[in-house]
Amino acid sequence: MVKLTKGALPLQPNNQVEALKSKTKDAAKMFEKQFLREMVKAMRSTVPKNGLIKKNQAERIFQEKLDHEYVEKWGDRGGIGLSDLIYNQIMDRFGAQMGIVPAGSRRPKGPIQFKKFPQAQVSKQSVGRAESISLKNLQTDKQVGKIEVTAPWSGILVDSKLLESGQTLNVIEHDNGLTSKILYSGSKLLGKGDSVQAGESIGQILSLNTSEESKMAKGELSWQLSEQTNGQSSRQLIENASSVHESVDSAVSL
Repeated sequence: MVKLTKGALPLQPNNQVEALKSKTKDAAKMFEKQFLREMVKAMRSTVPKNGLIKKNQAERIFQEKLDHEYVEKWGDRGGIGLSDLIYNQIMDRFGAQMGIVPAGSRRPKGPIQFKKFPQAQVSKQSVGRAESISLKNLQTDKQVGKIEVTAPWSGILVDSKLLESGQTLNVIEHDNGLTSKILYSGSKLLGKGDSVQAGESIGQILSLNTSEESKMAKGELSWQLSEQTNGQSSRQLIENASSVHESVDSAVSL
């Protein structure tokens, strides 16, 4: 049985973390299968029952069992994605209370809304305890011509400047022990030393690679996420390193 506390628990040992994650995934699958069973049952009830040959009790029981097996196989093969949605929401809301994820490592609210750009070319690179994401072909309506850049989590903007290349660099030290370096071609809205909240706009990506014929404008962005090391214990470093990888994966999967 998974226990929840009012505050965040210390990160559990790896074997316990995996066991808790496995139990949570199983519970999410169970909920999805129950939903699918009710959906199939509702669909079955719409089938006309006034045929020439009426089903007897045994046939109805057999049909029920058969539908149950269909749902089991359906759920085991991924279902409709509901279990993943349930699992991710449980991790977001209760992961820290269960000691599965480090406190403060909830899903990032930036630097862009990834789900709005399904055609984007995404490349990931791991360097030590840092993760880098490069996004190209960020398409937007040419009439809009810009994409909002937001802070993944709350923190302090420790650097914000326009580089010689014409790109803007924003560096944020987050309250959860992580640091974001966000590089893009566009403008900045805040300055060095400003406090930012999760999801707050910090800049705009301007259009790139546009043409008269195309109705779409394209932009690019690079996001490097690393851990803050100053004054932290080895335990905190391990927790933050785990948070770096999980946060990047969760952002891209949104």
